[in-house]
Amino acid sequence: MFKNGFRLEGGPQIGFLISAKTKTPNVSITNNDFEATSVSIPLGIGYLTSSGLGLDARYVFGLSNINEDKSGPVIQSNVFQLGLFYQFTDSKIHRQGRNR
Repeated sequence: MFKNGFRLEGGPQIGFLISAKTKTPNVSITNNDFEATSVSIPLGIGYLTSSGLGLDARYVFGLSNINEDKSGPVIQSNVFQLGLFYQFTDSKIHRQGRNR
């Protein structure tokens, strides 16, 4: 995190499949063709205001082939995310962090 409120985000991430379904108006089919876990690297930037309200944007680069059929095509989960957040913090600590 930088003094002006900007922050860089990044690092390894592991994902766990909770469910995968194909839905039509009349039918819902459970899809078991995907791996249960995946590994990715998110990279992003954020901004935290002095009030504790923040915005961030990140892109998550999927590294794992999530296709359970290894003889089929490689499928990777790549995601762009936008976020709005509030950081709960002691205002005294927050001011000290901004003055470094």
